[in-house]
Amino acid sequence: MQKLFWKTRRGNTIAATESSFKTEEEFERFILQTKEILSDVLILKRQVRAGRDIPDMVGVDQENCAVIIENKNVSVDEEILPQIMRYAIWAETHQDTIRVWWQEAEDPPDIDWERLQIRLIVLAPSIKPTVPRLVKKLGYVVDLIEIKKFAVGSDEIIVVNQLESPIEEGRVNAKGMPVYDREFYKDRRKPTSVGAFFDLEGELERIVKHEGWTSRRRSGWLSHECHQ
Repeated sequence: MQKLFWKTRRGNTIAATESSFKTEEEFERFILQTKEILSDVLILKRQVRAGRDIPDMVGVDQENCAVIIENKNVSVDEEILPQIMRYAIWAETHQDTIRVWWQEAEDPPDIDWERLQIRLIVLAPSIKPTVPRLVKKLGYVVDLIEIKKFAVGSDEIIVVNQLESPIEEGRVNAKGMPVYDREFYKDRRKPTSVGAFFDLEGELERIVKHEGWTSRRRSGWLSHECHQ
């Protein structure tokens, strides 16, 4: 559970209380009013009809991207993935529409429409840890941003956390137990040592048989059990 404290100049420590957004409309209005959260994005349109979906915001940024923004006032899980994928496909197939909105905007950033990229942004109070791992499979730039608001008296503290995609460790293929034969040791030891080793093993095997001991091989080396 996340806790936030405010320490004043006088040394007083005040516990900040999380102030949840009552509705998704309030959450979206807060995003628009707090321009620092999406400072690199110029919003062109809101509540756009995109097939059966309605993206919350459509904009452009200074990195030559058309930006589709989805605001959620609930915890986000994997169910968001097909939705934002449909947004990306819509943006790719409606670049002329976005270009018209861009032309109508005041002081828009320069865009090379021949090299336009698609960027997706999801804003929510919390995002489940599985989502950053899965968005890597979509093939688009996806920003996952958690936003929480805390109250300290009449003031507010805004916590913005942009989630990073986890670094996946290299896959290790499962291997069966190797066979510890002459070829195995020849690849790892000097040939003369390998020859002497197996000559000694052969001699031990001969002695075991001559004495009538019970024997079995373990991992390329002879072991025996003596019976009185």
